[in-house]
Amino acid sequence: MLALAVVAPIAIHAQVFRQVGMAPVNGVRKIATGNKPRSHRQIEALEQQWRQAQLKADTETMSKMMADDYIGISANGMVQTKQQMVERVMNRKINITRMDVDELKVKIINGSTAVVTSQVDVDGEMDGRPLHGKYLYTRVYARQQNGGWKVVNFEATRMRPEPDKIADNK
Repeated sequence: MLALAVVAPIAIHAQVFRQVGMAPVNGVRKIATGNKPRSHRQIEALEQQWRQAQLKADTETMSKMMADDYIGISANGMVQTKQQMVERVMNRKINITRMDVDELKVKIINGSTAVVTSQVDVDGEMDGRPLHGKYLYTRVYARQQNGGWKVVNFEATRMRPEPDKIADNK
């Protein structure tokens, strides 16, 4: 199970993301801010905050970033509320030690909803067992009345090995 829905706000930095070919910058690859609209930059910064909070098990930050009605669906189909997610991180049932994000994409819908899709390569532990692999995820943010954003939904899917890699392992 991968519940990457452990979101956390750390300080927002003006230039959190830079495009540097394939070399990761703070664990994030291929994210260009350029002339993107402000809302795109805000969401990209929040994604970086989430990643940092997840890696540090910063449940206070994660809790602040999630809406009260948050729902997360892990790669193994586990559905979790905000409280359940925070408790699992706090109790180290989910312990992510490495999270490299690749090709983060943000889509803003009507200025009030942001849909983030990306690929992530993670290491850590889940329920006492090793966790390693590549996942695709979708995280949905809703704009709040104060103009800020909160995570309302998350889903992760484990990536299948590419067909040629499966053949190589036979």
